[in-house]
This record gives sequence, structure tokens and C-alpha cells, in this order.
Amino acid sequence: MLALVKTQKGEGFFSLEERPVPTYEDDEVLIRVAYGGICGTDIHILHDQFTYYPPVIVGHEFSGVVEAVGSKVTLYQKGDAVVGEPHNKACGKCYLCRNGHIQNCMDKRSIGWGIDGCFTTYVVMPEKLLHKVPEGLSLKEAAMAEPAAIVAHQLLERAHVTPGDKVVIMGVGPIALLAAQMARISGAGKIILCGCTSDMDYRLKIADALGCYDVFIDVLKEDAVARIMKETEIGADLVVEASGAPSAIRTSIRVLRKWGRLCAIGMTGAPMVEIPWNEAMMKVIDIQFNMSSSYNGWNIALGFVCQKIRILTEEANKCMADIVMYFVTPCVIINAFSATVYAKAELLGILKNIAVVALAAVVLHVAMILSVYLLFRFKDENKRRVMRFAAVFSNAGFIALPLAQALIDTPECHEGALYAAVFLAVFNIALWTWGLVDMSGEQKNMNWKKILFNPGIIGVAVGLLIFTSPLYVNFGGTAGIRLTSLVTDALAALSALNLPLPMLMVGYYLGKADLLAAFRDGWSYFCMAMRLIVYPMILLTVLYLCGVRGNVLTVLVIGASAPVGATTTIFSAKFNRDTELSVRLVSLSTILSMITMPIIVGLTQMIA
Repeated sequence: MLALVKTQKGEGFFSLEERPVPTYEDDEVLIRVAYGGICGTDIHILHDQFTYYPPVIVGHEFSGVVEAVGSKVTLYQKGDAVVGEPHNKACGKCYLCRNGHIQNCMDKRSIGWGIDGCFTTYVVMPEKLLHKVPEGLSLKEAAMAEPAAIVAHQLLERAHVTPGDKVVIMGVGPIALLAAQMARISGAGKIILCGCTSDMDYRLKIADALGCYDVFIDVLKEDAVARIMKETEIGADLVVEASGAPSAIRTSIRVLRKWGRLCAIGMTGAPMVEIPWNEAMMKVIDIQFNMSSSYNGWNIALGFVCQKIRILTEEANKCMADIVMYFVTPCVIINAFSATVYAKAELLGILKNIAVVALAAVVLHVAMILSVYLLFRFKDENKRRVMRFAAVFSNAGFIALPLAQALIDTPECHEGALYAAVFLAVFNIALWTWGLVDMSGEQKNMNWKKILFNPGIIGVAVGLLIFTSPLYVNFGGTAGIRLTSLVTDALAALSALNLPLPMLMVGYYLGKADLLAAFRDGWSYFCMAMRLIVYPMILLTVLYLCGVRGNVLTVLVIGASAPVGATTTIFSAKFNRDTELSVRLVSLSTILSMITMPIIVGLTQMIA
């Protein structure tokens, strides 16, 4: 097969060479490349300005079709259209990998620079790094998934565009235009593009067609600093530096307001860049240097793209909501209960703690449900029901459970996940009783059959049966029920959908949402205050006075202080409520929780 190869170190040394079709391991997939995108990184490799290990086939942005799979591959088969995250050879052991940042692993050797890439006929990728291309999305369009995922990660997960922000974007290239679109759908108040005269004949026409900016500044024809200060009055809230030009980097700092944010995405070919350091210091700006993409970023980007080209429809989103509610949620609960097997003596102590967590969670949810009837009484039924739901139901499954695991669990102890699963169980009981009735507006949905056989109750019943089985079941020398690897693998696979499916849904609605409206709505702030501050602080105070300490206290406060759950959007979609309002509340609360949760959970750990 013909391949574009960087043959040796130095300027140039790109060569078209014949290479054999690569071999693949048991957990890898052989992909026939359909399209490959030329990244700025590839240009830097050409000019010897980026890390690489020659001889190596370049290219890392691609889409393709599965040609063959290894013996251990279960999620893909020949003929599947796929895209892939370029995070190959991450070690999985270092502090970065263990904290979920495999894209920044120091031992990573990704396609296109560390190992052979996609500028050829076939590329090999691990199964775990692939994403299926949604049906109806062309392979040519899918090849933009990697740069879109980078922007989604850096701009939406890290820089956090706040509705109303004045955003300046340095550059008019693909990354810059993706950033402009995502800033627009995130509620940016004004978007200013900075480019050159040469951008006007082609790139700016694309930007015009996308409708993703308000002001264009030709930096070669006018004073960009003066114009931006005039447009923003006090300076930009956020600058996305997507050009890599040293002059643009300096301008980025000069046009930021005090306490502004600089999101650096563009790479410069220069080994050193001179910047106005003292000015940056005096302005107390936050600078985020960014590299590569996250798993969540890919899911959000795919959902965003699908919504933009009308592939992911309202009906498809409702089907995904059913999958999450009816299948994924109970698997998450059962998986948490069956993860650790305790001896009988230790199990009794754990069960007492479980009882405390369950009782506190029940009292908390009852108190929240009663309070929202007093707090949210306005006439607009859709808004009333969505806000009541959002104030009560936190992101217990997608944020609280992983956070409890990260803060508390060790290889020998899984109390964090266990107590969080108990909280999640109570959460699901409330969700499928009061939440179901209130969001649907139909009292007939409240019946004992639906309560007893809802997914949350089923998950709790099965999970508790397995968890408590060492007290009364003995198979030979082994106490308790042990699930076969076939069952545990299936549970783990379904549980793994607990994050990507809701993120696809949120990405879909994010493409439609007007986040600026959330910041203009006083009721949204009030709802967030109850969800993020009032409820968790009341719970912390009451539990502390009652003598609850340790992991039990920490997990309960984590569950209570988490932002609005994606279930708000799922239920809104299912029952034809205001999905745009639900996405605004989920997004707004997630942004604000990055301030409130560390403070409240940190305080809890100090006194626990």
C-alpha cells in the first residue's frame, strides 16, 4: 500500500513509499481509510517542529471502514464505519491515565507521529479508541470528528463558554470556525473573528454561511487591539487562540479583560514565543494550554454534528432515553453492588452504613420534593415541571458515582462506589415514582406495578441479593453468589453506556439550546442555588449534628451537591417537555458546580 512517510528527522523528508498492510493484535481493528484530514500538526512534522519518531506514516484525523477485527474485539465487525481517538499506546498506569487523561499520557505514542498513521490505505486502531459513525453521516463529514472533539473538549469541557461572553477567536481556519460555532450554541453574546486579508476569499465566506460570528477584523488592515476594546468596552471575556501565530498570542493577552480566560488551541512552530507577561499578571488572566481530546469531547462532538446535519432526530433521542432508563441504569446499580465481595463480619458493618445512606437519601429526596411545590408555582406548566425536576434530581449517576469512586475507593475498598450506588438506588426510586408522575403530568403513571418493577427497583433488588448473599449462601468453600464472567462482562459493557449515550443526547440538544437565555432567567439562578448550595448545605449540617461522619457523610454530600442530572433532559424528551430549558439547566449547573462542588465537598472532607 502507498503511504506518506516522514523518513527521518529534519526539515522536509516526506516521501511516498510502498508499505505492507499492517498486522493487528487480538484487541485491535484493521481499518480501510476513507478520508484523512491534514492537521496543523502534520505541517509542523514536515518542518521538524513537533515530536515524532521516524520513519512513521503521518496523519491522525481519519474516517474509515472496518476491514478485519482481532479475536477479542466484540463491539465492531467488518463493514462498520468508524472514527478513532488518536491516543494509542497510553500506558494506563500513570497518574494522568488513572485520572482519565489518557490523551496526555507521557508514554503515549499516537498514530501519525508515534506510530504509523492514516495517510495510507489501512490503519490499525485499538477497539477501545473507536466510535461508530452514525448512520446517515458521510465518511467525509465524519473525518471532521477529531478536530470537532478537540474543540468540544477544550471549549466546552475546560474553557466553559458562559452565556453572554464576549469571545474573540484568533484565526479563521477549521478549528477556529468549529470554536465559533460551539461558542455560538453555548450562548456567547458577541463573537469576534480575527484573520487576514487572505481569509476573505474563502474562509470568511464559509464563516458567513455558518452564521457563527458577529464581527470580522482583518489584522493586517486595522489595529485589532483598539477595535476589540471598542467592541467589548472592557475587553474580551474569553479568547480562543486557534492560529498559533506569535503576534496573535500577544494580542490575545492584550485584549482580555481582567480575570479573562485564554484558551490556547493553536500550536506555534516557534520554540519560544515572546508574550506580555506582566500585563497577563496584572490582569490575573487564566491561561489554559490544550492538547488533544477527551472521550466526552468525542461524544459531545458527534452529537453536535449529528444535530447540525439532521441525523440525530428528536425521535432517535427519545429511543436513546429509553435505552438509558430501562437497561443501562439497572446495570449500573447491579454492577456497583457486585463489584466487591465482603466477609460476613465486615459485611454487617457495611450494611449498617448502607442503611444510614438509604435513610438519609430518602429523607433528603422527600424534603426536596416537598420544598419544590412551595418554591416553583408559576403558571407555565412546562417550565414549572422541568425546574421542579431539575432542583430535585442531581447528576447522581454520571458525576456523583464516579466522583465518590475517585475520592474514596482503593483497590482493596470500594465503599465510595457502594454507598453512591445506594444513593443512586433511592434516587431512582424517587425518579420512577414522583419524578415520573410530575414530569408526565399523569397521575395514572403512579401505580404499584410501575413502582415495584421500575428499572431502579429491579436493579436494587438484584444488586442487594448478590451483595448480601454471603450471609446466607455457601457454595462449597465460597460464600455468596458469584456471577460468571459472561454476566459481569455484559453488565460492565452496558454500564459503560451510562456516560456516552447521555452525552450524545446533551450534545444534540446543546446544538439547539440558547444558553444565553439561562443567564437572563432569574428562576434558573434560583433553581441552581437550591440544587447546588441550599440542599447540600442543609444536608451536611443535619448529618453532622446527628453524628454522621466518614465515607458515609462524604458520599451523601457528593450526591446532594452534584449538578442537574442528564435525566432532566431524558425525561423532558420522553414526555415532550421543554428540552431546551432542560439543557440550559444541565449546562448552567454543570458550569457553576465546578465552583460549588469543590468547596462543599472539600468542607465535608475536612470535618468528616
